[in-house]
Amino acid sequence: MRIMITGGLGHIGSCLIRQIPDQHDVIVVDNLSSQRYCSLFSLTRKITFLEKSVEDITASDLGNIDTVIHLAAYTNAAKSFDAKSALARNVKDAKDLALKCVHAKVKAFLFPSTASVYGSDVETMVEDDESLINPQSPYALSKWKIENLLKETLGNDTKFIIVRFGTIFGSSPGMGFQTAINKFCFQVSCGVPLTVWRENLEFMRPYLGVKDACKSIIHLLEGPESYKNKTYNILSGNYNLSDIIESLKNKVPNLELNLIKSPLINQHSYKVSDTKIRSTGYVPTQDLNEEISNTLVLLSGIK
Repeated sequence: MRIMITGGLGHIGSCLIRQIPDQHDVIVVDNLSSQRYCSLFSLTRKITFLEKSVEDITASDLGNIDTVIHLAAYTNAAKSFDAKSALARNVKDAKDLALKCVHAKVKAFLFPSTASVYGSDVETMVEDDESLINPQSPYALSKWKIENLLKETLGNDTKFIIVRFGTIFGSSPGMGFQTAINKFCFQVSCGVPLTVWRENLEFMRPYLGVKDACKSIIHLLEGPESYKNKTYNILSGNYNLSDIIESLKNKVPNLELNLIKSPLINQHSYKVSDTKIRSTGYVPTQDLNEEISNTLVLLSGIK
């Protein structure tokens, strides 16, 4: 299989290009806007690297590609309320790339969406109940728009796979620190007190280790055709914020925590079901406490 990964030097991509089995050819597309050159360091496999933006991908680039994994995007959910143009670009790039894939007869298009498309009074979220959709940020709304565009554009010769990821955590060569767990680990390693909304402590949310994310992608792409044209929730586990704080305190007993009262905007407490992906034989293996420990060791040697 020849696999093209857009945004292949980012947090997930830099891990994925190392996990994809060697029998597959990997073509990485990244415009280096984040300057994550380190994602290319110490590679033990051969890849083809194309330094270009998604909009510049040509029919020739896609000519002999079997699968496209579209990771390239603006991904800062917290700041997305002020990023309308970047989110509009996400939607346009995804649609245009999907159309190019159809014309090039690419067999499969995998898109990482987000579990943040959910939000309702129902306790547990499942993939195939659209009444549970209530995007919690402009970022999540853009993901939902792209999901629908892909379902309209793809589905016959080029099949879609949509994976709704929990909040990513854990280390990778091109790791980021925008999301809760990694951000907390970075702040703790720098001796910065954590500021947390008091009301948010017992909120339940889905989280996903970056290696589990990559493992799920490979599992679905290498699986039978029956896995395709479907949407899957992917998570390592549902955790309260208090679970994360407690894990950090186990490693940093003198952790400074500022609990504040703030109105909760676009925040919901819910669990996500991953029964659908587990029914295919996929089982996540990353442990929250272990990954927090690994990240702290990486950042500051805290054991």
